[in-house]
Amino acid sequence: MGTYVPKSGRGNTRAARNGKGKGSDVISDVEDDEDSEDVDFEETGSDGSDDDSEDETDIGDFIVEEEGLEDLMDEIHEKSFEDCLDGSSKMDKNYKNGKVYVEQEWGSIKLEPWLIFKDREAFLDVLKDYCIQEGFGLSVEKADSRRYTAVCAIEGCDWRIHASKMVDKMSWAIKSLTGEHKQCGRLEVNPIVTTKWLQVNKRLFYKVKAVAKEIIHGIFSESYALLPRYAEMIKETNPGSYALITWHNDGGNVDPRFKACFFSFGAQVRGFLKGCRPIIGIDGAHLSGYFKGILLSALGIDGNNEIFLLAYGVVDTESQESWTYFMRNLRALFQREGCNKDDWTFISDRMRGVDLAVHENFPKATRRCCSQHLYMNCKNGGWSGELFHKLFWIAANAYNPYVYNKAMEKITDFDPRATQYLDTCTEQWSRHQFEPEVCCDHNTTNFVESFNAVTKPYRDLPVLRLFEAIREWSMQRIGVRFDKAADMEPQHLTEHAKVELELRTAESRFCYSTACGGGEYEVREGHVKFPVNIDRRTCGCGVWQVSGIPCKHGLRVIYNQRLDPLDFVSHFFKGAAYKLAYAEHMHPMPDPTQWPEFNLPTINPPGIKRTAGRPPKQRKRGAMEAKKRKRHT
Repeated sequence: MGTYVPKSGRGNTRAARNGKGKGSDVISDVEDDEDSEDVDFEETGSDGSDDDSEDETDIGDFIVEEEGLEDLMDEIHEKSFEDCLDGSSKMDKNYKNGKVYVEQEWGSIKLEPWLIFKDREAFLDVLKDYCIQEGFGLSVEKADSRRYTAVCAIEGCDWRIHASKMVDKMSWAIKSLTGEHKQCGRLEVNPIVTTKWLQVNKRLFYKVKAVAKEIIHGIFSESYALLPRYAEMIKETNPGSYALITWHNDGGNVDPRFKACFFSFGAQVRGFLKGCRPIIGIDGAHLSGYFKGILLSALGIDGNNEIFLLAYGVVDTESQESWTYFMRNLRALFQREGCNKDDWTFISDRMRGVDLAVHENFPKATRRCCSQHLYMNCKNGGWSGELFHKLFWIAANAYNPYVYNKAMEKITDFDPRATQYLDTCTEQWSRHQFEPEVCCDHNTTNFVESFNAVTKPYRDLPVLRLFEAIREWSMQRIGVRFDKAADMEPQHLTEHAKVELELRTAESRFCYSTACGGGEYEVREGHVKFPVNIDRRTCGCGVWQVSGIPCKHGLRVIYNQRLDPLDFVSHFFKGAAYKLAYAEHMHPMPDPTQWPEFNLPTINPPGIKRTAGRPPKQRKRGAMEAKKRKRHT
């Protein structure tokens, strides 16, 4: 039996150079030999012996040859992209004429003709880096999917670049690059530089944003210092307005520190007292700027069922003391206009200190509680589910005691503790409890929350900018309605009253009335009968007296008697009251640079600052509260 041994190192060297070894990626430029692999080896006789020692010697010789082969393999280098251009492709000539772009560090980027890029995006990215590096802008002459031509943005400079797509329909190459930047200097502000190109830290963006806000809207501390002069300008430009800034001294020769403020323009307070329904919605919203504070607001509802801003202000914290301050100024505002009315109706959620502050300044006031907040308290107490949700809102929206009691009986069957909790609510939350004189069936504070939504984009700005945003919003809103009210006839109904009357008229077609004499009627709807008194403007369903607009049962009687429904609608929903609500408009104000000097102290901002970190923009919702959804138009 014979053994194979290498004839010489020549055969193995050629195999290594030809890249026949396993794992070699070197491309061979030499054709394989026509002979088989056996040609590189010769068969030697064993001399008729099978000695183990001779076998070990032969194997050792073979191993030495392999080590020499590895040394030879280490000397072979991989070919570059240009080494592979063997003329087999029509692109080889173009690539050999040019130079494939290799990524370079920013600051040492160089462009030259026939510099080849993998695609159009790669070319534009390198061109942008080069322009920013050299400090000049571009004026694009042609730019499409096949070519790109641009010149220097400085007029008079002869620098020009032209690139286009190559024949492989993928690569791009710079075809011409002419001119030099001899006369044009480096741009201090280069329009090519974008935030995406900068790739700066996210934290730096917040710092830049804070600096930009100060430049645009002013500094927080300076905003508080201008408040005394701002209050004087309100009273000077809008006679009859109420503007009060309250501060306190820390002792010594230190400037006083801001404590609270209260604003109400003359057009607002007089319009509310003369033309709006006697209900006031109050609420507070947190400021998210550099200094802490609470924006308190009081709003009414006009004859068109739209919000009417009455007064607003900022206090340091939401407490009984701060609400007492706000209510005390609200009462002083009414008294200055000659109104000593005490039996106002206030609606709010169950905030701390509100109830005591209201009754301290308005002893005969009626308190309504927002049904939505009351329902959320019930959910937090463990009473939830579809059944409780349905029963609660039947009770909350009940216009008469019968429907309310039926719903409460079923809530008691559901869980007696839920009924006990609802009975502890001393404020009015069901519609059947509302006074007919108010002519308003609102049992939620949604109209107040809508004002909070208006102020939300400005609550992280300096207080002066916040107050100016509120003033401009109110001024524009009242101005539009001032012009609208001028064209309105006194007996005409507002748009809201018209829509409600049309809907209830359509529903009245299914009702049947029977005259009882003395202005009383019995109206049947299906199997249910309701007593109607047309002289007192009441109905057994309770809708007419609570809302101030005839219900479907009352309208059936009115139409049967050939009467005009407009005569039975509350005066709050007619043009006369609407004209009184918007009889005045707010007057414009100059900016702070035009304010005269007043002999007033310079006050410092409040001592309470917000904690470090980005302040939250969204209100924190409770665990049982529904997620925010898209608002309906």
